[in-house]
Amino acid sequence: MRREIFYQGGFYHIYNRGVDKRTVFCDDKDYERFLLGLNVFNQVESVGNLRDYMRFQTSDVRSSGHRMSERKQLVEIIVYCLLPNHFHFILKQIEKDGVSKFMQKLSNGYTKYFNTKYHRSGVLFQGKYKVKHIDSDEYLLWLSAYINANAEIHKIKPANKHCWSSYSNYVFGKSDLVPVNTRIVMSNFSSGENYQNYLDKIIPVWQERKEIKEYIIE
Repeated sequence: MRREIFYQGGFYHIYNRGVDKRTVFCDDKDYERFLLGLNVFNQVESVGNLRDYMRFQTSDVRSSGHRMSERKQLVEIIVYCLLPNHFHFILKQIEKDGVSKFMQKLSNGYTKYFNTKYHRSGVLFQGKYKVKHIDSDEYLLWLSAYINANAEIHKIKPANKHCWSSYSNYVFGKSDLVPVNTRIVMSNFSSGENYQNYLDKIIPVWQERKEIKEYIIE
């Protein structure tokens, strides 16, 4: 089996969908749980049971000496979007094997949660996540907009109405549960409104061009 090689400081488009194209986010709680994992599992240290970990984090931090904000991260999350049966990320690797370790923790943790909640067993996602190396600034901007507008590209809802993405981080400067590094992309735009204008111009192009078919997960 070929092993993907991730480089320090490299940017990667990571995406996958549910096995048999099944829905993997059935309600708001599922989206929230995945986003929590997106944050909590992004650390070098072992997390173990997420529920116990979060209980520990909300205990007396003076005695624990361990704050979530002080942990050593595996990757930087640049962009994300969750849709009912799939997800997209742009990740920057900052620790050795950071992408692989992060995705293993995230996928395993969410699968255990989902299988317990919905009384099922077995794999949840369609094989190993897919990876594409982002090798240029132009490609990075293109993909950032593609992912942030993914709900609109799939004609599910307007990008500004879909709350399970980093769209608001970019357009409105929102800060939420998932720390997103918007600086790299936004250094190319004068404002969130300017970035929104960029999305508005190319969303119709994505919906028509055959070249993006490999990224469109139905």
